[in-house]
Amino acid sequence: MQVQLIADDPQRAAALRARLERLGIAVAPPPGRDGTGPGAPLVLLDLGGEHRCALERLQALRQGQDPRPVLALAGGDSPEERILALDHGADDCVGADVHDAELAARLRAQARRRSVEAGRRVHCGPLTYDLHERSAFLDGQPLRLSQQELALFEALIRRPGRLVTAQALHDRLLSRRDDLSLNAVQVQVCRLRRKLRHSTVRIATVRGVGYCLETGGAPDAAAARPSAGAPSAAPAPPQPPARCGTASNALAASMRSVNGTAASFITASRKARGSS
Repeated sequence: MQVQLIADDPQRAAALRARLERLGIAVAPPPGRDGTGPGAPLVLLDLGGEHRCALERLQALRQGQDPRPVLALAGGDSPEERILALDHGADDCVGADVHDAELAARLRAQARRRSVEAGRRVHCGPLTYDLHERSAFLDGQPLRLSQQELALFEALIRRPGRLVTAQALHDRLLSRRDDLSLNAVQVQVCRLRRKLRHSTVRIATVRGVGYCLETGGAPDAAAARPSAGAPSAAPAPPQPPARCGTASNALAASMRSVNGTAASFITASRKARGSS
């Protein structure tokens, strides 16, 4: 097990580091100057130094949407200090005189809790799906989906990068309504695509087979389409109707040629009869 230690007082930090190492718990180096940011899966926050500064760091972790469990170690035995730590986002708080075995047990409990919560969530790029709560998130923000869109979303995000057949999606939608055709899958896919069009996730179509949730590409081209209120490009000017004068003239010339030929033939025939 590994923890990230956040402590302002150097002497207390050294003492806590040695205490954790005796318990077989590794201490990860802080990734930043303020000791915040991604690091070990657990955080041990010491409140024994600058109390207000420690609470500000704790609040910064939570405001930065850091999901890691935080065990706060109070500087004294005052219940007010532990209450403040819990109210500022700590998952647990113990007093300074906590026994080593209890401290290790509480850290293990937080590690188990994180493992369970991690198993509840499925990720695909900026998308997250909570299997227990049945809620979807895009870039950490809730994604509003209808029940049918959510059923489709769940089926696709459970198999990111892999094909899900249209029939399987239809069967999932059919479990909620018994009057849906395969065309309903296409309708729901189109609706879901619109809600994901500004992200790097796209729903690829394997024509005649099904769909696949992919990530890492550019936002959907549909996002570049002008909105209803945006000015659209000027339509091409209508082409004038084809003029028929040329054809009429050609037809008239052809008729004159035919008439001239016929007149010549008649004149020649008369002359032949007269000579005979």
